[in-house]
Amino acid sequence: MAGSFGYEAKHYEISQAVGERVLLPAVRRAGADTLIVTSGFSCRAQIEQATGRRALHVAEVLHRGLERRRQAAPGAGARERPPKRRALPAAAAVLVAAVALSLSWRRGWIRVQRHGGRRR
Repeated sequence: MAGSFGYEAKHYEISQAVGERVLLPAVRRAGADTLIVTSGFSCRAQIEQATGRRALHVAEVLHRGLERRRQAAPGAGARERPPKRRALPAAAAVLVAAVALSLSWRRGWIRVQRHGGRRR
């Protein structure tokens, strides 16, 4: 859907056609126990509207993993200190920044300049 692009009436058919090329058929073929993960709101909305499957945000998947690990830890319970509430938002912020940087670099919005070993 590419952000708000697919929400505009004049782009709806293009957005659906792009989704139907690979993404939406793959989501439909995925088993019920397969997690569908995407970081963008518009992608999650398109997946849910077109397939009925709920895609999770990367931070939700990380949270689930942390919860399972905490519950599976031996001796989990009253003796364990509660996790710090700042850890998950900080991890999500770092992940979002890394994804944004990667996308910006891949789209050419950021250029890496390398200074080779020239001697003067």
